[in-house]
Amino acid sequence: MENFGKFMFALLVLVVGSVINSFVIYKLWLWILVPVFALTPLTMGASFGLSVIVSFLKQRVDNKEPGADETDKIVKLLITVIVTAGAYLLFGWIASMMI
Repeated sequence: MENFGKFMFALLVLVVGSVINSFVIYKLWLWILVPVFALTPLTMGASFGLSVIVSFLKQRVDNKEPGADETDKIVKLLITVIVTAGAYLLFGWIASMMI
């Protein structure tokens, strides 16, 4: 049950962080890019999608486990890349539903 609580807390942090990031992108776009470049304003859904893209592009994978076998490192890295890419695709798909 303790793990479920940690999972729910992590999910809550992810959702709150996504909403905050989306709001910041929405406001910055509205305040800067709309008047300077005459772009159309973003919706919150579009700003969430943009947030997902930016997060995906700036992600880093740290694979520095001391004493781990090289094969284990490669397998863990591959799993991390696949799961992370899948998560970003899921969030992007959710964002596309809000636009």
